[in-house]
Amino acid sequence: EITDSDVVHKIKNGISRNAAISLHINHPTTATIPHIVSQGCENIVAIALATNYSFRQVQMIKNLLSDPHPLKSKQVGCATAVESFDLKQKENEEEEVRGL
Repeated sequence: EITDSDVVHKIKNGISRNAAISLHINHPTTATIPHIVSQGCENIVAIALATNYSFRQVQMIKNLLSDPHPLKSKQVGCATAVESFDLKQKENEEEEVRGL
């Protein structure tokens, strides 16, 4: 028996394959537009980083590359948050096991 979720899965899979094929052959479709725009932005940033050309959005990236210490402190903060979340999740699982 085919369920609604099976149909949705097949449609999503078809759209994904269509986008992949369209990207590979450089044929723009509605499904590939976000990827094309993203690749274009990546190319612009790469050119700006490789040359002396700069603009406001790229300047932040250049600053981070020249002094990565602010980024490092944010990574530590994220790691601490993830550890805290994992501990809470483990405690919830233990409470569920005890409740059964």
